[in-house]
Amino acid sequence: KAGDWYFKAAQIARKAYATATSVEYYEKASQYIPDTEESRPKQLQIYDGLGQLYLWQSQIDRAETVVKKMKTLAEAQNDEVAVAKALIRLCDISRDAVQYEQVVEYAKQVEELCENSTQDMSSLKVDALAHHAFGLNRMHQYEDALPVAKSALELAEKQGFRSDTVRSHSVIGILSFRLGDIEAAEQSLKLSLSIAEELGDRRDIAVRSNNLG
Repeated sequence: KAGDWYFKAAQIARKAYATATSVEYYEKASQYIPDTEESRPKQLQIYDGLGQLYLWQSQIDRAETVVKKMKTLAEAQNDEVAVAKALIRLCDISRDAVQYEQVVEYAKQVEELCENSTQDMSSLKVDALAHHAFGLNRMHQYEDALPVAKSALELAEKQGFRSDTVRSHSVIGILSFRLGDIEAAEQSLKLSLSIAEELGDRRDIAVRSNNLG
C-alpha cells in the first residue's frame, strides 16, 4: 500500500534527520492512509512525526495545528499515552514560541494525566516536570521552579532515566545559582556534567560544560 510505504520511508528519513524528505513522506502517507479505525494509531504517529519536524523547521503554526489534531484524535481513542505525548509536544511548541505560561499549563496537564492513569507513564511525567520547571524558570519564578525540578530528578533517579538526571541536575544547578546558593549550584552542575560524560553524549557534555563555566 502506498500509505504504508510513505509512512515507513518517512520514519527512515526522520531517523536520518532528513527533515524535508521526512515531512514530504509523512504528508503523503497521511493522504493515502484510509480513514478507518484500524489506521488511527498510524495516523497518531504521523501527526506526532509532523509536529516534531515542523518544529525543527521553525514552522510553529503548522506544528501546533497538527499536534492539536493529534491530541483530539488521541482523546477520541481514549489513548492516554498519545494525549500526553501531544501535550509534551505542545510544551515544546510553546517554548519555541516564547509562551512560557502555556508551557507550564500544558506540563501540568500531563502531570495530572500521568498521576490519574493506570498505565506507567513515568518517562512522560519526568518530561512534563522538566518542562514545568523550565517554564517557571523562564518566568523568573525560581523558588517555585526548584521543587518541581527536584521532583523531576527524584523520579528520573527512581526509574533509572540517566539522561533525564543530567537535565534535572543542570536545571537545579541553574536555579540554585539564581537563588544565591552557589555551593549547591556548583555541586548540581558538576553532577550533571559527570553523568553526561558517563553517557558519552558529546552534545550534552558541551552544554553542561558551558553551564558550569
